[in-house]
Amino acid sequence: MDGRVTVLGTGVPVYALSFAGSKHLFYVGGGGAGKSGVTNNIKCAEAQTRNGADLCAAGDLKLRTDEDAPMCISVHPNDSLLACGINEAAAKMKEQNHHLRTFHYEVKARPAARADGAAENSVEIHPSDSYASLGIDDVDHYQKAIAFSPDGALLAVASSDGRVQLHRYPDMEPIWTQPYELEGKQEVYDLDFSHDGTQLVCTAGRRLYILSTAPRTSGDSNLITFSARLLQSIDTVTIGSEIGIFRAAKFGRGKPDVGTRDRLYALINVAPSKQSKVRSSYLAMWNADTWSLKVSRKVANRPGTVMSIRGAARGVNAQAMYVI
Repeated sequence: MDGRVTVLGTGVPVYALSFAGSKHLFYVGGGGAGKSGVTNNIKCAEAQTRNGADLCAAGDLKLRTDEDAPMCISVHPNDSLLACGINEAAAKMKEQNHHLRTFHYEVKARPAARADGAAENSVEIHPSDSYASLGIDDVDHYQKAIAFSPDGALLAVASSDGRVQLHRYPDMEPIWTQPYELEGKQEVYDLDFSHDGTQLVCTAGRRLYILSTAPRTSGDSNLITFSARLLQSIDTVTIGSEIGIFRAAKFGRGKPDVGTRDRLYALINVAPSKQSKVRSSYLAMWNADTWSLKVSRKVANRPGTVMSIRGAARGVNAQAMYVI
């Protein structure tokens, strides 16, 4: 690697991004509902390596201006489909807010791209379906997090007021009769599935919730309900004299003998203390079988925002304030 950094202007505030393979990066954002003049968009960039490393605009879908900006995105691991969280217009939210949106995309070759320095492919993004997954009817709340399982068979969504729902893919039927609600309606920052899709970790500020993706069945022949099963909860750790705040959590990946699939990692931010104004971030690791804390390490002298897992290399990336 030559250390080169490629920057692509987005034209809108970006709230979330997700890769489709190693070549395409989808990102979402915008100005929300209103007359700010800033559009709401789903965009795609293409990575080029013919001249070192370039990032080129490849696709752009402009969304309605009377609806909220898309706040989260996840690309399906196998199909040409992505899912986003977009609140409907405020007037419609009280009726039924179809905030979970799916979109199909199509990659088309551009023969003239090599000559003009543009992306080698154009990516067309088309609306597909919408669902009222979490029952969000308050304009102050929205779909905060979203994630497909590694095999693409499940989709998890969560809200800013602590509601979580699982959907089967591709029929998108909800698995739980009612969304699971976190204690105190805590905001959900992050979602992630275990390597085999049997567990889901939900990250709230003060606690991690590990849920089974197999529902609990109750009731009788007249009425059967399916509810979430809480397998484990992990309270945030105390670092020094301060209580940390969870920002993200990810299960390990990779093969049993060389990967990290038996571990759970969390990115934790610590507020400044009386002795120091530094807002440090830490990475903690638990055994994903016994749920015992194994180690914690300082990441940076600034808050962490996102993290990712590289299973085979036993690596974890935690990023503070910027993305390279």
